[in-house]
Amino acid sequence: MPVWLIHYKLQILEIGGFTLNKEQSIGFFDSGVGGLTIAGEVVKILPGENIIYYADNLHIPYGPKSASEVRGYVLTIIAYLVHQQNAKYIVIACNTAAVAALEEARKVFDVQIIGPVEEGANKAVNLSKNQRIGILATEGTINSGGYQDAIKQLNSDAFPVAVPCPGLAAIVESGQLNGSKVEHLIHEFLTPILNAGCDSVVLGCTHYPYLIDLIKKISDGRLDIIFPGTEIAGKIKTYLQTENLLNPGENGKKNYQTSDLSKISPEFLAAAGKKLELNLDFHEFNIF
Repeated sequence: MPVWLIHYKLQILEIGGFTLNKEQSIGFFDSGVGGLTIAGEVVKILPGENIIYYADNLHIPYGPKSASEVRGYVLTIIAYLVHQQNAKYIVIACNTAAVAALEEARKVFDVQIIGPVEEGANKAVNLSKNQRIGILATEGTINSGGYQDAIKQLNSDAFPVAVPCPGLAAIVESGQLNGSKVEHLIHEFLTPILNAGCDSVVLGCTHYPYLIDLIKKISDGRLDIIFPGTEIAGKIKTYLQTENLLNPGENGKKNYQTSDLSKISPEFLAAAGKKLELNLDFHEFNIF
């Protein structure tokens, strides 16, 4: 068992849980920097909140890895965010991590934990007119059936068209947000969705919102593009208000950490920082 998880369990036994307060951070994590798209939405809606974002670039990509391996990374990171960083709310800002470990994490940790799959599926079913819903995601997310099952649970008549996108998250991580290579890949991945007559597509990886302009261009306006970042931010706000944990400040502190700084592209950080209006200053701290 990872050391952070052992320490977490010991602390729970010793003090019987955690006392939350307004100044505590909201904790985010992803296999890399894709989840900043969700963190950015939360910062827009909740500018006073302190946030800590952990990018596990040491183990990127999560998509091809086994669910048990990913689950181990997830539990270790959440234990670090809760035990060491004192986070009051956890956002699994990675679809592959959410389908592999969200249920288990909610059993282990005594804090609110949210992931994008539930919110993305709900938004898709509510928005789609013909209930033909495309899904773009990593191999791990698609193979798990997490999105397909979530959509079918909400509407048994829905017809999800799930397309794995190997390599696409890595391309975004490298800072290639446009150009012929990424356009060719998006065209390839969108073709079965468009051919199936889908009227909407779920971006089932938090890296993909950086490519929204290209997806709109290639789909020629035929698809409603679904990314659940706004819904996640709204749910967090509602919870913090209800529990009297909303930070009243105007400009919360931002703490960006990674398990391997060498794998973060400076070109990506510059482009993403401009797009998200965030000052993305990452520091390396390997918890593994």
